Amino acid sequence: SVLNCFFLEILMLPILFPACHDNPLGKVDLQAMPQKDLMEMLIESFENPEIICGNPNVPPSLRKWRGMVTRAVEEGSEKVLRINWFGLRLGGTLNLRFLPYTVTYFSVTCNDMVGTIRFEDLHCNVANLNLSNNGFDGTLNFCALPQAMTVLWIQNNSFSGSLDLTRLPPRMKEMNLARNEFSGQTDFTHLPLSIKKLNVSQNPILEGVLYMAKGQMFSAVHSGVDIQTNG
Repeated sequence: SVLNCFFLEILMLPILFPACHDNPLGKVDLQAMPQKDLMEMLIESFENPEIICGNPNVPPSLRKWRGMVTRAVEEGSEKVLRINWFGLRLGGTLNLRFLPYTVTYFSVTCNDMVGTIRFEDLHCNVANLNLSNNGFDGTLNFCALPQAMTVLWIQNNSFSGSLDLTRLPPRMKEMNLARNEFSGQTDFTHLPLSIKKLNVSQNPILEGVLYMAKGQMFSAVHSGVDIQTNG
C-alpha cells in the first residue's frame, strides 16, 4: 500500500540523451516515433489509463499528463525526461519497450501492476528504475540492464528464479531486491565497485555469501545469504 512506501526518490537528469544505436532494430524504429505515440502505447495495457492522461481516446499534450517531466524541443514536440507514477492505484501490465529514449527515471512504485518484466526492453539511457510494491512476477535477466543504470528498486513483488549478478552495470549504486521469491545459490563476487546498497532480504530460499566492505550497506535478513565483513 501507499502507506508502506517511505522511500525518497532522487534523480539527476543528464542533458544529453544518446540514441542507443547498439539496440536492436525494433528499438531504433520505436525511437523514431513521436514520443506522444510511444506514451499512448505504454499506457494502452493499463486498466485505468485515465488516471494518467484523462480521456485516453483524446489525450492532451504530454506536459499535462500526470507525474511527467517534459521538455519542449520544437513547436508541437516534447521530450519526456522523468516519469513518476507513485501510488496512483494503476492496474494492468507494463511493456518497457515503449519508454521514450529520453527517459532516465521511471517509477511505478506502490501500484497494482501485474505481469512479467523484460529488462531486455529497456533503452540504454534508463538510470533509475523503481518497480517496487506491485504484483509483478516471473524471472528477470539482470545481465540485460542498461549500462547507464545506477538505481534499481524492485522490492515487494513476486519475482522468482535465480539471480545472475555477475554482469551488472558498472555504475550501479543501489539495488533493492527484497521481499520477492528469488532462489538458488548466487555468486555475489562480481558486484561492481560502485555498489553501496544491496538488499536481498526476505527471499527465503536465496543462498550465497555476500562480502560487505567499509562504506557499503547490505541486508539479507530472512534469507539464506550470509553477509561477511570484508575490510
